[in-house]
Amino acid sequence: MKQEKDGTNHEFFYDSYALLAIVFGQKSYTPYTSGMRIVTTLMNLYEAYYILLQKNLMGEAQQMFEQFLPFCTPIHPHTIIDAAHFRLINHRKKISYVDALGYTIAQQLHAPFLTGDDAFKDMPNVEFVK
Repeated sequence: MKQEKDGTNHEFFYDSYALLAIVFGQKSYTPYTSGMRIVTTLMNLYEAYYILLQKNLMGEAQQMFEQFLPFCTPIHPHTIIDAAHFRLINHRKKISYVDALGYTIAQQLHAPFLTGDDAFKDMPNVEFVK
């Protein structure tokens, strides 16, 4: 995966859905496989890794982890608090802890949240791709 240098206008926060869509070669995610500045977290890698393990895709899980690890941003304590508030406010959407955290980080970075998760379909600052 080729990443743009810092300063590009094409920065996106890749949630677990986006990571898995790329691993599975989903065509709608092809435009997001090069020329983008990728941001994600270890928690998103953890979630995607686990889903790949459930599907008996150990090799793909390891490759995905190593491929996206350099793009992980730190999680700050205040971000945890903000994410908890966001999740509570949106409890009817059944947003996972990891997704609430990722969306909060995307908001803080002013980066679009790249996902295909229906819970985020009409939310601001979301690049919704199925």
